[in-house]
Amino acid sequence: MPVPGLIVAYRGQTRWQQVWQPVRLESQATSKLRSGGTYVITGGMGGIGYLLARHLLGKYNAKVALLARTELPIREHWEDWLSEHGPSNPVSRRIQRAKELAHLGGELLLLSADVADQAAMEKSWATIEQRFGAVHGVIHAAGLHIGARIAAQRPEAMQEVFRPKVDGSQVLVNLLADRELDFLLFCSSIDAVVPVAGVSAYSGANAFQDRYAIWCRQHLGLPAISVNFDAWQEEGMAAEMAASAEFEPAKAARLRLAMTPAEGIDVVERALAWGEPQVLVSTVDFLSLLRRAIDHLESRPPAAPRGENDLDSPDASDTAGTLETEAVIDIWKELLGTEWIDATDNFFELGGHSLLGTMVLARIREQFGTELSIRAIFEAPTPRSLGERIRESRPAEPGVEVTISGEREEFEI
Repeated sequence: MPVPGLIVAYRGQTRWQQVWQPVRLESQATSKLRSGGTYVITGGMGGIGYLLARHLLGKYNAKVALLARTELPIREHWEDWLSEHGPSNPVSRRIQRAKELAHLGGELLLLSADVADQAAMEKSWATIEQRFGAVHGVIHAAGLHIGARIAAQRPEAMQEVFRPKVDGSQVLVNLLADRELDFLLFCSSIDAVVPVAGVSAYSGANAFQDRYAIWCRQHLGLPAISVNFDAWQEEGMAAEMAASAEFEPAKAARLRLAMTPAEGIDVVERALAWGEPQVLVSTVDFLSLLRRAIDHLESRPPAAPRGENDLDSPDASDTAGTLETEAVIDIWKELLGTEWIDATDNFFELGGHSLLGTMVLARIREQFGTELSIRAIFEAPTPRSLGERIRESRPAEPGVEVTISGEREEFEI
């Protein structure tokens, strides 16, 4: 049954609403990927691009050109670099991946170019075609995720998020317009359809790719497809989010429902074989995700205007209220990187997420000796309500034993 989405458009007297149709994509006997074919992947050694390169080289003995903005040291100096900088260095990890890919089979070409730089991409494309011949498929996996609430989003940071997915997609299409191609795959995100707080620029960039894939088919005849991926367990932006050792368990919990690399590769194979311009992949019930997003939008109270003299108003002292509320505000200011937080502000609307939530709870535990579950952040998302939870959870008198329930809690992220 079709699922109504969040996008509505008016054309004359007609109201259109986007709907989503659940479809089971069966595995096909023949793949869209060619044995010995030539493929270009943007995004270099990062995340999904690396996994797809590994799949193409290992299974299809393909010729793969990997494009990335970061330039690796020349191959003769790789071992020296690894010895000097160690395995945890970001460049060292890319070198290790390059060494692994080079031994899988096929042919590998590493190039440095900004996908949004037309001149640099034209030069790289000439090198690829001179080395490998005609390109059969392009996978645009380059992307940048900078989270921030809209009010705190700097235009320069927003443009950096747009650059690989908006500008880069157009540069690629300009290069491919007169070439025969099996497919052009845009690696989009589920955030474009069911966005979360703090990812407005990233959601917009991916939404552009979704629409652009359809436009390329209609106006240029390019076999473009946009896949709105859910999180991948071992690779991708969700998995590669930096976290200290203390919060690795929380990060693992966040990714527990994510796709495995093998599942992600299978999604790509089936989506390419199906051939439609857009496919969304959700690891949980998609209708539930949409309902939650719609309910959140409909239940939000209108924001009260804040004047210059609000701090001097009679109600201003109520923005803090209690010691616990003030402590929550101070913790949020530090972790969210903002100077003004009201006692009624919503954690998730300020750019918070479950991983930051666990960090908030850790600070609360250190300061008050109070153990709260992650559910508290979802049920009490404002400083005032969370402060009340802290007061309710603190022992009534010293020495009282506090027992934490061992019941399993499940929540959507």
